[in-house]
Amino acid sequence: MKKLYILLLAAITSLSSCSEYLNVIPDNITTIDMAFNNRANAKKYLGTCYNFLPSTFDVNLNAAMMTTDDICPYQKAFGGRWDFSNAWGITHGLQSSNIGYFNYWSGGANKFRGVHECNVFLANIDKVPDLSYSEKNRWVAEVYTLKAYYLYWIFLHYGPIPLMKQNVNIDSELPEMTQYREKVDDVVDYIVGLLDYAIDLDQGLPEYISATLTEMGRITRPAACCIKAKVLVTAASPLFNGNTDYANFLDPRDNKPFFNQEKSQEKWRLAAEACKQAIEESEKGRHALFEFKERVSFDLTPETALDMTLREIVTSRYNEEQIFAPGSAGVYIQHLAQAHLTDYHKGHGEMNHLSQFTPTLKIIEEYYSKNGVPLEEDNTVNMSEQYEITDTPNDQPAFFIPNYKTIKLHLNREPRFYAHIGFDGGKWFTMENKSPEEAYGINSKKGGIAGFETYYTSATGYFVKKVCSYKNQNQKEVQTIYEFPNTHIRLADIYLMYSEALNEALDAPNAEVYEYIQRVRHRAGLDKDCTLQDTWAKYSRNPSKPLSKEGMREIIRRERLIELEFEGTRLHDLRRWKECNKYLNAQIRGLNITQSTPELFYKSVVIYNREFSTRDYLWPLKQADLNRNTKLVQNPLW
Repeated sequence: MKKLYILLLAAITSLSSCSEYLNVIPDNITTIDMAFNNRANAKKYLGTCYNFLPSTFDVNLNAAMMTTDDICPYQKAFGGRWDFSNAWGITHGLQSSNIGYFNYWSGGANKFRGVHECNVFLANIDKVPDLSYSEKNRWVAEVYTLKAYYLYWIFLHYGPIPLMKQNVNIDSELPEMTQYREKVDDVVDYIVGLLDYAIDLDQGLPEYISATLTEMGRITRPAACCIKAKVLVTAASPLFNGNTDYANFLDPRDNKPFFNQEKSQEKWRLAAEACKQAIEESEKGRHALFEFKERVSFDLTPETALDMTLREIVTSRYNEEQIFAPGSAGVYIQHLAQAHLTDYHKGHGEMNHLSQFTPTLKIIEEYYSKNGVPLEEDNTVNMSEQYEITDTPNDQPAFFIPNYKTIKLHLNREPRFYAHIGFDGGKWFTMENKSPEEAYGINSKKGGIAGFETYYTSATGYFVKKVCSYKNQNQKEVQTIYEFPNTHIRLADIYLMYSEALNEALDAPNAEVYEYIQRVRHRAGLDKDCTLQDTWAKYSRNPSKPLSKEGMREIIRRERLIELEFEGTRLHDLRRWKECNKYLNAQIRGLNITQSTPELFYKSVVIYNREFSTRDYLWPLKQADLNRNTKLVQNPLW
């Protein structure tokens, strides 16, 4: 007889985390009874429950990393050394129910398998004889949280899902093994119920990890609260809250829509409450916005100190801002992102500098001006001049090659632009340099060290510094890539979610709406000695924008897109806002990388046309899964 999760899924392949603690699968255990006959074996099974967490920075397993309008690989694949078939297929409109790119339902990255293992753990943990009350409750709370997170991940991509509340006995008859998809509101209520149980369990989740050498990455109470906040913000957003596009997407049991058809303001209120609780618990758990404080052998000016803070938010190991960061992100994302910076990089350890994870011109334009407002709104900026050639300044050696031919688009931008983006004429600091001022210059024109090649080439002429540690080195004496955590949630994300949810719950923005987005902007070096309201009043062509709910909605959304860029959130934010038709039906543009002169190189060229339709908001179920379980209903338009 087949188990339920096999019927629902198809092929099952487990994920693995790079953390020593999390990368544990029970071995030499032949029965479930043996897996729970003592504390040591049960702890191994706890590790197994962690083993299906999404790999945030894995471009082959996380759809959000390369399928929007922000990243453009140069090629689909090369000689087995990299393969972007999943992302390439989605961005080029090849997704179908027969292919199922990024298949979290039944493919190698499926999350129902994680739900199954959590159910096994919860059904058997009481059998362990040598487990204390507090330790058992902690483990149980962790697994409830993991189960909720796996269900949320599937829900995030597919909408209505079977809940797999318990595993079905393998001796059950076939009809008992198949399950229906549940309505959106029922899915959310169940997931939130799991999280509430975990959060409230006596002597359950700790406020913070004290045994940092052996337990870092395990779930804490702040992490569970933040996951709950994410679930409720997602549920309150336009994709899932009163989405009439799915009025005819019906549950076959009662012929009623899977998606609620009446927009509920109460959902935003509940989301705001959950975000506030997540913030309070996170701050009690010693989380704060990250600030670079490492001891270094060089002097930092206020500008370079801010640059290091903004660049290292993701790559600094287990810093105070990272709330849920289980395991390691691995090194592949850094291989993909790094530019060639020296002749040695091109000839030695070249696979460390693949230049395939490259930002599009859309993202370059999306970052704010130095005044902290969108370029297109800045009353001091002439948009028609942004691609005019000019010289870089000679008094900012940490940020520009002095007196280098570039375009105005690269000048006078906000600090995050210089911390996150590698561009022609800009600087890239690593431990190979003595100081930020002596950082490598980037030449990405044809013939330049970072320029056009047959294979290892940026498709757009730009690079992502944000996902590359400054500690990386590729020299004759030492070659190392500094691994960083697999961060799912950090504090700035929750601050911005709270501003968003509270703004949506109210008729007009109040002080708290401004407060939490302001914290993020101040850390980013914006609104110095003033507020964002002051900034818009002084520099924006729409000076009253922050005063209205609609204006703040637009500001908060733009802030999220910039602050969390290249961290795997953009796709899901655009989806839940129902903004994909606006952003993802677009020309993917870059610079003219096959040219060597500034006049020809700095031309915007179309690399391909990215398409998006309403059906793409939800992933398709594979036809094979529908054939196995006839109770399942395909997502609309697939």
